[in-house]
This record gives sequence, structure tokens and C-alpha cells, in this order.
Amino acid sequence: MRAVVCSEYGPPELLSLTDLPDPTAGPGQAVVDVAYAAVNYPDVLIIDNRYQISVPLPFVPGSEFSGIVEGIGSTVTDFAVGDSVFGVSAFSYGAHAEYLCIAAAAAVATMPADLAFDVAAASTDGAILATTYLRRVDLQPSQRILIYGASGAIGTASVQLAKHFGATVTAVTSAA
Repeated sequence: MRAVVCSEYGPPELLSLTDLPDPTAGPGQAVVDVAYAAVNYPDVLIIDNRYQISVPLPFVPGSEFSGIVEGIGSTVTDFAVGDSVFGVSAFSYGAHAEYLCIAAAAAVATMPADLAFDVAAASTDGAILATTYLRRVDLQPSQRILIYGASGAIGTASVQLAKHFGATVTAVTSAA
């Protein structure tokens, strides 16, 4: 498979297009034939080793993706080969390749039939992580919630989802 590889930390110009072996799904994993992968600011920080996690070299960057399940490992029950999925890859890397092997229980969801692959890849980080956080706090209708940092991808999605779930939302940002 072809993949973008970061072999040394630095600017995007240091990335290279490389041939790598196709991944195979182990227990609890799914291999996704990547249709689209987003490029975002954390990707630039990760390849320059300035992000909140440090990824050992060499690695394939990219976190947000959409695609079709190509293979599944034993114990995977949430997805089947041929399912259209989108999500955020674990530890914010691996999606800038033709295929991505990911833990099926990670932040991956089946795509609604009317959602395009490009839109799905571009919206996953905010929407899936916001959903994860709102589930973690067990948000219920008519509860009040304060969303701090409401202008970023996760914050904006959190505001929209919390309102959709019937909560009263107070949104806080650092600028007008």
C-alpha cells in the first residue's frame, strides 16, 4: 500500500510517499480501505514532534478518516466487511495511507447512508470526540452544561450535540 511516512520530525516537506506492506486485522481490529483522510493542525504538530503525544519514528500521520471495512479480526462484532465507516484513529496517526488497521472499539462509527465520505472524514474529530465526552458525563435532556472552548471542532460539535440532546448550553470561548 502507499502511505505518507514521517521518517524525521520537522515540516510537512520532509514527509515521503512510501510503499508499505498491507496491514492485516488482528483480534479486535478492523482494516479500513481509506477513502478520505483529513489533514488538520494537530497533524502538523505531530510530524514536528510538538504535540501532546510523541509518536516514535517512522510513522504514518493522520487521524481523521472515512472508508470501507476491508477486513476484520476475530472478536469484532460491531462492523462487517463492506461497511462504510468513519472515525478518529488511536493516538492521532495512521490515516494517511491506503489502508488503516484500527481497534474496532476505538472512535469508529458506521456512516449514515446519506453522509458523503469527504464530509465524514472532515467532521469526525469534533463530532466523535464530542459524542464520547457527552456520553462520559451521561448528559440528559433538560440538564445544564458548560462547554469551555466552544469555538474549536470539538467544542462546536459539543454545543450542537448537547442542544440536540435537549440540554441547556452555556458556551465559553477565548475570543468574540
